[in-house]
Amino acid sequence: MKSRVMLVFVVVAALIASSAVSFAENGGIRKASIRVPVESLKLIDMGEGKLELKMEGVNYLYSPGKPVLPEITKVFQLPFGVKVKEVKVSVKGVKEMDVKGVIKPSMGPLPLIPEGIDASWHIDKSIYRSSNFYPSEWYKYRVGCGMNGEGQRVTFVSVHIYPVRYAPAAGKLMLMERAEIKIEYEDAKKTLPQNGEYQLVVITPSAFLEEAQRLVDHKNSVGMDAFLKTVEDIYD
Repeated sequence: MKSRVMLVFVVVAALIASSAVSFAENGGIRKASIRVPVESLKLIDMGEGKLELKMEGVNYLYSPGKPVLPEITKVFQLPFGVKVKEVKVSVKGVKEMDVKGVIKPSMGPLPLIPEGIDASWHIDKSIYRSSNFYPSEWYKYRVGCGMNGEGQRVTFVSVHIYPVRYAPAAGKLMLMERAEIKIEYEDAKKTLPQNGEYQLVVITPSAFLEEAQRLVDHKNSVGMDAFLKTVEDIYD
């Protein structure tokens, strides 16, 4: 019987890693990897000692008062319920570059009608007075579950790479030429049932099992087919 399952997860994917991803298996551990080239960086003089960074094919980090820097996002789709053991990004061709001027900060959100609003630059002094590089790391990642564009349950691994890092007080940029993402994961040992009709699937940590069970019992009592699964059951 065809399943009708609704999952309560919301995932926004900036870029889905596609055919460039390579897959391999070794001793039950599956591996996915992709090489990420970095486009050349352009520095634009905005006047008054301010600089703007431009790079093709990237997004940008926007956090009020902090430098606007490039960000590359790759999203992997793995089978639902897999156990992600490791996400590693190898950074290649790192070099430093001196800059004369200040990388412009993000202004943050402005109202639709900006009358009377001070739109001048505001800086985060904890960043701009520091000689430490921002962001503090070359990358970060997140793992989550949800529905892809075809309505399939999958595991998403979102990797955010910062190809340019900035040390404002030192007047330096640190740039990479390329990166390689490697992910190791194991197949799911337990999955949600594929047969049967469910209008609602409740996924909960075991700590909230009693409260979640009451919700499921209530939904079933009013005619909505509901099913309960703990996070531990899925990943054990």
